[in-house]
Amino acid sequence: MTISEILLQDFDTEISNTRRTLERVTTRANALQKLDESAAACRKAIAEASDEALAAPWKFSFGDQIISHSPRSLAFRQMCFDHLIHHTAQLGVYLRLNDIPVPALYGPSADEQWGS
Repeated sequence: MTISEILLQDFDTEISNTRRTLERVTTRANALQKLDESAAACRKAIAEASDEALAAPWKFSFGDQIISHSPRSLAFRQMCFDHLIHHTAQLGVYLRLNDIPVPALYGPSADEQWGS
C-alpha cells in the first residue's frame, strides 16, 4: 500500500465526517459545495503524490524558528487532518449550543446512534 493510499483512508473518513456535520448548518448548500470542490481537488493531489514526494522532509518555519521538519505525509496528517478534526468538533459544539442534532462521527453521539 502506498503512502497516498494510507492517507486517503483517513482523508475519506474525515471529509465524510465534516460533510455530515456541515449538512446540519443554515447555509448548507454553499458550505457543502465548497467542501466538495476543495475535497475533490485535495483528494486528487494526494492520490497523484508519489511515496518519494510524501516521504520527503518538509520544513515548516516562522522566520528563523523551525516549527517542524518531518516527512510531508506526517506534516499533512498533523496540519490538515488534525486541523480538520478540530474544526469539525468545534462545529459540533455550535450544533449542540443551537439544539441541532450532533451526528455520530467516531461513535454514537447523544443525538444519533452509530451507523445512522
